[in-house]
Formats: sequence, C-alpha cells, structure tokens
Amino acid sequence: MASKSSLPAAIFFILTITITFAGCAPGDRPLGPGGTLADEVSRIEPEQCIDAMLECYNDFANPDAVSKYAGVLHPDYRFHLQPNDVKPGGRSFLDREEDIAVTGKIFANATILLLDISDGEWYELCDFEGLPCEGCYTTTRTYFILAQFGVDTKIHRGDDTVVMIAVADPDFPERYVIKAIYDVDDD
Repeated sequence: MASKSSLPAAIFFILTITITFAGCAPGDRPLGPGGTLADEVSRIEPEQCIDAMLECYNDFANPDAVSKYAGVLHPDYRFHLQPNDVKPGGRSFLDREEDIAVTGKIFANATILLLDISDGEWYELCDFEGLPCEGCYTTTRTYFILAQFGVDTKIHRGDDTVVMIAVADPDFPERYVIKAIYDVDDD
C-alpha cells in the first residue's frame, strides 16, 4: 500500500469514496440548486455508481453530500479493509453506517479532496459470498486520493486497488447500488 498518511490508507479511501458516493450521476439530467445534479438518480448501469462517486466528490462541501452518498450504498454494504489496516482484535470491514459516519467526517473536515479511479470493465457475477446473485457485477480499479484537512498543511495521499461489487437496488431494482468494496493489498 502506498499511503503517505497518518490515516490508514483504507480509512482514508473510505472517507474519500464516501464523499464521492454521494448518489449523483452524470448525464443530461437537469442541474439542481448551485449547479449540482438533481437528486433523482437513475443508475441503470453499474459504471454510473463510479461516475456518481467521482462527480459528487467534486461537490464534497455540499451539505447534502453525505445523504446522497448513503443513497448509492446497498443496505448491507461493507467496505473490506486490507489485512494490514485491521487493528488487533478489530473487524476486517466497515458496515454501511460506519462508512457513512467516516465519510461525513471527511466531508466536514477536508479543505482539499481529490479522487481518481481508473477506467475498467464490469464482469457479471453468478454468485456473491456463496449465494446466487442475479444482476451482480464486479470491477477491479486502481485509485489515487489526495486530501488536506483543516489548517493542517500536511497532504495525505493514497493509491491502491479496489474491487467493487454493484447489485440491483433492493428498493428500485432498475438501478444499481454498491454492495461491497474490497481494498486490495497489491504490494
């Protein structure tokens, strides 16, 4: 892992992704107040979940960013940490509520926040975590994140690989949400 931060790279990535997963999606939909995308989101392709993350990342100071982020996460969402980021006796993942809380802290305290996720292909999954999974997709991407918080002059950086799982939204089956992200140790 190539993090140069006092924060574990996985937590830093989670916070950044949380900012980005604000639930906005690009396209020709009308802009809302302040030039942001309207709240009505139709993520009809898994890639639009990543597009939403990247677009909303640019709007992390928006007071609605955290709730929009929450909207792109599956109710059973989990962020799986790299083994070297797990504290002794700690869990190897953050659940949806923990991820949202961490993201809220990042949004509230960041003065600079940049995220880049590489292009990639989505592949259909027949099963996920040992269960049949119709309409499930996976992709592996590299990411780069850079952030500064408050008056701290230190720049936090991280880069690594993540595996993302997108599934049909249980409340709106015609759109996708993120079910899981695995921060992969690619050293």
